[in-house]
Amino acid sequence: SVIILRGTYTKLFAEAWNYRDGTLSRVWQWNRTGGGGFHNLRVGDIDGDGKDEIINGSMAIDDDGRHLWVTGEDHGDRLHMTDIDPSRPGLEIFYVQESPSVYQHPHHLRDARTGQLIWGPTAKAGDNGRGNCGDVSAAHPGVECWSSAVDGLISATGQNAGSKPSSVNFSIWWDGDLLRELLDGTTISKYGGGTLLSASGCTAGSRNAPMGYGDVIGDWREEVFQRCGNTIRIYTTTVPTEFRHYTLMHDSDYRTSVASETMGYMQSTQPGFFFGEGMAPSTAPAITVPCRP
Repeated sequence: SVIILRGTYTKLFAEAWNYRDGTLSRVWQWNRTGGGGFHNLRVGDIDGDGKDEIINGSMAIDDDGRHLWVTGEDHGDRLHMTDIDPSRPGLEIFYVQESPSVYQHPHHLRDARTGQLIWGPTAKAGDNGRGNCGDVSAAHPGVECWSSAVDGLISATGQNAGSKPSSVNFSIWWDGDLLRELLDGTTISKYGGGTLLSASGCTAGSRNAPMGYGDVIGDWREEVFQRCGNTIRIYTTTVPTEFRHYTLMHDSDYRTSVASETMGYMQSTQPGFFFGEGMAPSTAPAITVPCRP
């Protein structure tokens, strides 16, 4: 299906369309007045029914167009959905909020299926414009999160996990371990370490973002697309790894997170399962391509 969405701050609209046997037909239509949209979205199966739901900012839309839940914390710029806390069932969403006159938490973690709050500080922090998630530290189980206006690195359970990373832009799998590195503009660095890549002669775009990135070669590490003068360069890691895993593009949540780089504000790529230090063995998904006569 093709999903079309419009609106961010006041009115929001969504439609699903199918193209079958040369005919385009609308499957459902959804709308909401009151804002709460973000500058990007996330797509994934949050309720375990085998069909994708849409996280349209602060609200969730079911696969049949029904409204599922809304956080009530209004608009923000960043959201991240993956299995942030592997000790809990299902996926979680880390939200970063913009409007202190409306939000109850400058950043917060919520259950993706129900929208219920898991943790979040209540002290106002102004316009909290940036936030990121990635398993950058092996000292704490699960994925760590952090945001620009709140101090510290936060563990999956909401505890202080150390100093905040120097970059709050994007997370990337680059070197040989299962932890994520920090991608900011034309530079990749290690949390608590040094610079791993500096793309000399290249320039970043709006909000210090590269042209795009993702696991396009297929060994689970991620490549970065950079604009360098009148050329496009693809940078890939040269670091060996002892870990084997199927290409992340086989995971539909990850694939749609890469696709969403072309809309709104670029967000970190995220799979639909926990991928990091101490992860459980995973099985490659069964992908079939329908044949047409």
